[in-house]
Order: sequence, then C-alpha cells, then structure tokens
Amino acid sequence: MGVDRTGTHRIEGRAPVRRGYQGNYELREIVNAIRYQGRTGVQWDYPPHDLPPKSATYYYFRKWRDDGTDKTIHDLLRWHLREKKKRLADPSLVVLDTQSVHVAACVPASTTGKDAAKRVPGKQRGLAVDVLGLVIAVVMLAATIRIPSRSG
Repeated sequence: MGVDRTGTHRIEGRAPVRRGYQGNYELREIVNAIRYQGRTGVQWDYPPHDLPPKSATYYYFRKWRDDGTDKTIHDLLRWHLREKKKRLADPSLVVLDTQSVHVAACVPASTTGKDAAKRVPGKQRGLAVDVLGLVIAVVMLAATIRIPSRSG
C-alpha cells in the first residue's frame, strides 16, 4: 500500500501468481475481482473476462482471509469513515441483533437447526453494528442455539 499526495491509501504493485496462469496482475484488479465476487455471488470459476482468473483471485482471497488482512482492511475503512463523520474511531455504543435465516438444501444438517420461537429452519446471524450502521462483528450459529437476552 502507498499513500498519494492527498493522504489517501492506494494499492500499488503487481501480484505474483503462485500457480495456474502465468503472468502478473495488478493488485487493484485482484481487489476488484474479490469485491465483484462478494457483491454478485458469482461462482469463483466464472469471473468476467476483464478480471483476473480464479487462480490469482482465490489465492489472494484465501491468503488475506487466513492472515487477517481482510479484517484489518475492514477495521481501517470503518475507523476512517467514523472519523470522517466526526466520531471516535472506536464506537462507545454497539447495537446487537440476531436474525434467523434460511439456508440452502446442500448445507449440512449438523450446522443448522430450527428456531423454535420463530419457526424458521436454518441458522441465526448475529450482528453487532455501531450507531452509523457500520458492521463491527458477525457471528453465524445453528438456529437451535439460544442467545440469552436481558429483556426476557
């Protein structure tokens, strides 16, 4: 990463590919491909032709996920946005909520359950957000696991 004259961070350099296709790809294009996959849900094997191939993109996705780079980038972006909105980098108030979500039929039954209160089979998604609506943490649990609440 580098910093340009305006003080903003930018991604620079070329990304070496460890296996698969020969050649180097701009790190910016790797990030664009990962963001495209996350936004559209397209399968890893079918990226558009103007983005780097799966071998390059998925290599960096796995690497950054496993070493925590993705969480670091998320935290830095959240802190930057909070400071831009004239708030402290770390929130003093966090809102917690859970949602029951349906899952696909191919998800193993050992990781899902049925929320008895809402009568929804699937999983529970727990979200922690700040007052600006920025995500602090996400947790996925089987719907059968009860999360205690103070209100009842």
